[in-house]
Amino acid sequence: MVLHYTNRSKEIACGRNNHDLVSTSLNDRVTCKKCRSSKAFQQRSWFNDFQNRTATEPMGLEEWTSGAMTFAQAAQFSLRCFLVEAEEMAQGLERDLQPLIVNE
Repeated sequence: MVLHYTNRSKEIACGRNNHDLVSTSLNDRVTCKKCRSSKAFQQRSWFNDFQNRTATEPMGLEEWTSGAMTFAQAAQFSLRCFLVEAEEMAQGLERDLQPLIVNE
């Protein structure tokens, strides 16, 4: 059986509208080739990839899925938040490192 991709508004990414379709919002379970090649599926995949690579939750994901932000806005917001967080973490690590460095 083919599994289709659906977003929160329950729209099938490939455009089919048969009420007997089985769908999911979990990207790794989608088997419909048209759904997998759709922009909505690929955009959601970007957020999954972001989370897997950064080990942080994308800050713009909920805004994008609710329609409050476009994909571009939400993705850029996620990146900016991650960059700020990473910079703060690096600065904290550097502060912790300074007392440990022994001048020889």
